[in-house]
Amino acid sequence: RLVGLFTISNAAIHLLFADGADRLKHVPLDLIYLLSALVLTFVTISVPVQFDGNQITLIWTAEAGILFWIGRTRQISLYEFYSFPLMVLASVSLYGDWFTQPPARDPFEVSTISFPFLNGTFVGAAFYLAAFAAIWNWNRSERFDPVLNPEIRTLIHYAVGAAALFA
Repeated sequence: RLVGLFTISNAAIHLLFADGADRLKHVPLDLIYLLSALVLTFVTISVPVQFDGNQITLIWTAEAGILFWIGRTRQISLYEFYSFPLMVLASVSLYGDWFTQPPARDPFEVSTISFPFLNGTFVGAAFYLAAFAAIWNWNRSERFDPVLNPEIRTLIHYAVGAAALFA
C-alpha cells in the first residue's frame, strides 16, 4: 500500500522540519506546534489508509490517550485539543467494528468455534475501555492543571465517562 507509505513519509518530512525549527532558538513556538499538528494529522490519516478493522480502533484509541496525557501533563493545549477528535474517531471506529462483524457460522463446527474473549472486537473494546478510563481519571485528577475551562472540562468528563460506560 503505497498511499499509506506516502502519508507516513509526509508526516516524517513535517517531523524533520519541526525538529529543525525547534533547534533554531528564534523560531516561534507556534510554528513548531503547527508542524507537530501536521505530523499528527498525517499519522492519523495514514491509519485507516494502511490498516483495517480493529487495528484502526486500537491505534486511534492509543493515539488519543497518549495525546491527552502529553497535553495534560506537559500543559500543551494543542495536544489535548487534538485528542478530542481522536476520541470521537476511536468511538466511531469501535461502534463500526461492532456492527460490521461477519455473521456467525455453524456453532457446532469445530473449525469455526469463536472465542468470546480472544477476538479482535473484544480486545479492541477492552483497550478502548482502559484508555478512556485512564483519560477520565487524568481529567478528574487535580495533580495537573487542565488547559480547558471548568465548564468544558466537566463536559469532557461526562462525555468520556459515558463513552467508556457505553463500551
